[in-house]
This record gives sequence, structure tokens and C-alpha cells, in this order.
Amino acid sequence: MKGWSGNAVKFGVGSAVVTLLLNWIGNATASGDACHRSSPLGLLAFLVFLGLMGGAGFMTTRTGGTIGAATLAGLVAALISAVGTIIALAIIVGSLSASCVTNNNTGVSSQTLLTAGGIAAGIFISVIGLGFGAGAGAIGGLIGRRPAATTTV
Repeated sequence: MKGWSGNAVKFGVGSAVVTLLLNWIGNATASGDACHRSSPLGLLAFLVFLGLMGGAGFMTTRTGGTIGAATLAGLVAALISAVGTIIALAIIVGSLSASCVTNNNTGVSSQTLLTAGGIAAGIFISVIGLGFGAGAGAIGGLIGRRPAATTTV
């Protein structure tokens, strides 16, 4: 893989792994009661995500790609990274105590409902993240753009 697609895969997989690790550590070290846990590592994961999507765009233009290719690299990398986000949110929401669910008259276990809710939230956040990834890729591409060669007469 060369060009924007190779950068998208490398940076997207890196972002997915970092997202999973930071959210897993954040979930393990979160403070608060069983139903209201929080950790700042989720925000750090988002900032790393933005940096890596920008890096995909930066590397794309540094190797001769266009700003459009840099944007596409950020978009595809965000799509790959979405897998990590969906898994992370499914684990985090699924790890909540079943006592946090009230009025469960569906006949489905509370843990199953929590995990399904985490997957749905992960998909929703990932769709929004596609726009952020494309934007960060475009900004990274603008930063990495090389000036045009000058001709001497």
C-alpha cells in the first residue's frame, strides 16, 4: 500500500489501539460510584485520535499527495479507528453494574441492554468522528504541503 491508503491504515490502526488502551485503563482506574464513573483518559484518547488523523494527512502530502488525498486519508483512518471506539464503548458501558438499569421489563438481561447501548453509542460517536478525522486529515495535509518549486530563468 502506498500513498494515502497506506497512511490511512497505519494511522487508523494506531488510533484504534491507543483508543482501546486508554479507555481500558480509564475504565479500570475511573473514580465515582458504580453508575457514574469517569476518567479523563477518554478525552486524551480523542486528542490522540485528532493528532493521528492529522498525521495521516501530513504524511500523505509530504509524500507528494494532494490535500484531497490527505482528507481521504484522515477519513479512512477515522473509519478504521471507529472499530476501536465501538469496542471501547461496548466494554465501558457493558461493565456498568446491572443495578444502574431501571425499569427493565423487556425480558432481556440488563447486561445485554447495557452492552447494546454501548455499541449504539460507539456507532453514533464514530459517525461524528468521521467528520473530525477528515477535517484533521485536511489540516494535517495543509501543514505538510511542500511549497511549489521555483524555476530560475
